Amino acid sequence: MKTSAERLRLLAEVFDTGSVSEVALQLGMSQSSVSYALERLREDMNDPLLVKVGRTLEPTAFLRDRIPMIRRVVADLEGLRKKPTFKAARFTGSPIVLANVAEMMPLLGRVADAFRAAAPNARLRLLEMGSRANLLESFDKLLPVCALTVRSPSYPPELMTKPLWSSEQVIYYDAAQRGRVWSVAEYFDAEHAVLDFGGEAQSTVDQSVSPVGRKRKIRVGVPQVAALASMIKGTNLICTMQKSLHRSVFSGLSYCPVPLHVPPVLFDLVWHRRDNADVMGQWMRDLIVSESAAEQERITGQAPTGL
Repeated sequence: MKTSAERLRLLAEVFDTGSVSEVALQLGMSQSSVSYALERLREDMNDPLLVKVGRTLEPTAFLRDRIPMIRRVVADLEGLRKKPTFKAARFTGSPIVLANVAEMMPLLGRVADAFRAAAPNARLRLLEMGSRANLLESFDKLLPVCALTVRSPSYPPELMTKPLWSSEQVIYYDAAQRGRVWSVAEYFDAEHAVLDFGGEAQSTVDQSVSPVGRKRKIRVGVPQVAALASMIKGTNLICTMQKSLHRSVFSGLSYCPVPLHVPPVLFDLVWHRRDNADVMGQWMRDLIVSESAAEQERITGQAPTGL
């Protein structure tokens, strides 16, 4: 026997039956293995524990006094070895999910609906994530279950990730104020609005247009997608964002293809390595992955593939 819990369980079994051979038969062990475990316990407890009287083993007074405690210890130790389960219907907590909320709609709407249906007594907190550069700091400070974010070129080793979905990028504009963009020249001549979280990292769009040798005329930057949509309305500004936004905050704007190659926006589910085995966190991540797949299939008519 390898663990104290297993030896103590054997001791309780022999206490009940009074027979080493019977316990060995019940557990599929050799008699010598059971006897060896009992000898180890006798040494540890400095007591004979079980004394042979006729054909049975009789417990000593020491063991009789302590058998209730031994049973409790065995139950507690074996309970530690069992993988905990999560019952969403009984859950009353308030898990935090980080995301730039407007950017992730309507997926987050689906997630919230599924969460409420499965865990009617709990409260889901969807908090603004802000800059990806502060992601690890946010995990340490806010202790979220997970985050939904545009993919970073690299993640801190403390974080684990799973691809969620992708969305092609398009140009948004107010058709009442200007026409669509047809050419590369028009794209660079236009005035742009962008998301600006205050960091120094170059956006995926700027990385894509760098080989062209020109820079966009960025006239305004805002830290929220909803504010970006408001900046476009009623102006001749354009912005380059994921096509999926036309179903939410950019629904009042027109859009057209980008006239040069810009890669799709990739989204990841991110969580802290310390929470990888947490059953509630696993359930929450599975729910998000499931709703993300359902949303992408609804949009494209195809089940999502690995990104």
